[in-house]
Amino acid sequence: MRLKKIVIRTLLVVFVAWLSLVGWGFVFAWRPLPTYSPSISAVPAVPILTNSQYQLGHDEPFLVRSEREASSGAVLIFGSRHTKDPNDPSLNRIRTEFTAFAPTVVLCEGRMTGLLFPGLMNPVKTYGEPGLVRQLAYEHGCRVFSWEPSPEAEVEGLRNQSFEKNQIALRLVLSSYFSNLRYGQPDDPNEVVNETIRKKRSWPGVGNLFADVTELDLAWSRYFPDGPDWRDVSDEQTLPGFLGEMDANLVRDAHLFSIIHELVAQGERVFVIAGSSHAVKLEGAITSIN
Repeated sequence: MRLKKIVIRTLLVVFVAWLSLVGWGFVFAWRPLPTYSPSISAVPAVPILTNSQYQLGHDEPFLVRSEREASSGAVLIFGSRHTKDPNDPSLNRIRTEFTAFAPTVVLCEGRMTGLLFPGLMNPVKTYGEPGLVRQLAYEHGCRVFSWEPSPEAEVEGLRNQSFEKNQIALRLVLSSYFSNLRYGQPDDPNEVVNETIRKKRSWPGVGNLFADVTELDLAWSRYFPDGPDWRDVSDEQTLPGFLGEMDANLVRDAHLFSIIHELVAQGERVFVIAGSSHAVKLEGAITSIN
């Protein structure tokens, strides 16, 4: 009888501990970032650079600053080299610039899907340098959003460039894989991409074209019969064939400009974390805001 009581008490303690952990996670876990939808699509006085106009060889990090003369609005785009190393020295520069700029609104690259449990998971290992900036935003009490456009806008932007649905689907499904390959090839590339296919199932017009990696492989082999294998492709170099011709970032950069334009006009101090190429392409457009 005594043993039975001990077992029951032990199970009760375990259950209460588990319930407390779940409750803590529900309250404090990071969820996908909300997106920001500007009221209008602003047209910059200086056009945003296209992929064909963009050239490598710029500094990293690449910083773009603009202060409005007639109001308190300002923007700082921190164009970063992507990293998932919590000890990367560039992260200290992000911290320094963030604190000195004292933003009121923060815009992060990526949608940061999934849950992150602060204290148990490192945001840089999970989300890269945008994870650090999101953490800084919380610490400084800033509003924080993803600057990514809607899936509908991304798909429509590529359709307007006259690419086929299967080509657009390949680009959108594999884009995160191409970007993350710089950190090393995952143990199971197929499962990584299968997960992306599941996440993008609802994307308009292209989300249902591939049921799984097997179907994606068939489409890839039709377009690239002589290789390379998509599992070995990184966007640190020019992507092969039509993938390199797509300006997948054009819609994203235009959307980001519209967000910045609106928030700065409202007097907000806007800190943006983005890959360095985005900062370079947007420099002329941002510095023309007055």
